[in-house]
Amino acid sequence: MAQVICYGCNEEINEKNESAEHIINNSIGGHLKSKKLICKTCNNKFGNTIDAELEQQIGMFTGLLGITKDRETNSHDYRLTTADGEVTRVGKKMKPLNKLKFKLPDREVLLFATDENYEKLKNRKQKELDQHFKTEFKETIEPPDKKIYYIGNKLTDEIGHIAFGGKPYFQSIAKMCLNYYLFKGHNIKYCKEIIQFINGEDKAGIVDYFYPSNQSIHLLGEKEITHLIQIIGDSKNKVLFAYIELFSMQNLIVKFEMNYGGPEILDTYCYSPIDGQEIEKPIRVRLTKSHLQDLNIISDSGIHRHTEKYNRMLKIIESRQLED
Repeated sequence: MAQVICYGCNEEINEKNESAEHIINNSIGGHLKSKKLICKTCNNKFGNTIDAELEQQIGMFTGLLGITKDRETNSHDYRLTTADGEVTRVGKKMKPLNKLKFKLPDREVLLFATDENYEKLKNRKQKELDQHFKTEFKETIEPPDKKIYYIGNKLTDEIGHIAFGGKPYFQSIAKMCLNYYLFKGHNIKYCKEIIQFINGEDKAGIVDYFYPSNQSIHLLGEKEITHLIQIIGDSKNKVLFAYIELFSMQNLIVKFEMNYGGPEILDTYCYSPIDGQEIEKPIRVRLTKSHLQDLNIISDSGIHRHTEKYNRMLKIIESRQLED
């Protein structure tokens, strides 16, 4: 059996330290995984740092779209905010959560629960109150309203504008592309700089947004939401890079090698996290070395397309909420 080395720390992966690494992060609905990428220690390290950052920025869309994760890690409890700062709490598909209100001698307590957890929480809290405070509680359900709520993340500003990015966020995205590249059995010798970047070294220009204003990468169905990774090894232009889409909304290029001397590569993974199905599409992202070097200019010129894609996703979230 060939030796398998963890790309995070260069230690050999064996039965004692192996760990199932999701190619696309579990927090955003990724199911494909491998035990031949990183060791348990590195998996935990990345999970608690760069992957946690990505979850804090876009992980809420997993719950709001009603996506089932491979491994559940939270209760799908999300905060939405109005323009005037009012906050509501919702669960999957933006369904308002049930409220449980009760008064203690020194304060009022308000808890939230999904339909499936509400009775259990109510009975447990009633028992606690009977034992410790001899007090009563009132239960209510948060009604839907016609106010406009903004989906926020840790970068949302005071007027509700959402943002994405930062080095740890881009490190997590680069890791997903590297995972898929190695999962497909390609040579790790072309991955030196991307591995250094994932491990925290400053490597300018490894990851850039990509929203070309003059082309459409692929056609989307009316309510299609997909994650997509394409690895391109172009021996003619001597470049190795990846194109990645998350929630059909975050579109980025990840550069592996700008003096590539390996074989031609065109591997594509397109996955619907809502349906749990892989999708085959005729996709080919064609970028030369000069395109990749000027990617920040290309991205800036088409940034309005990110807004279009983001608003499209919000409409799909809303439509899926109404289906309930």
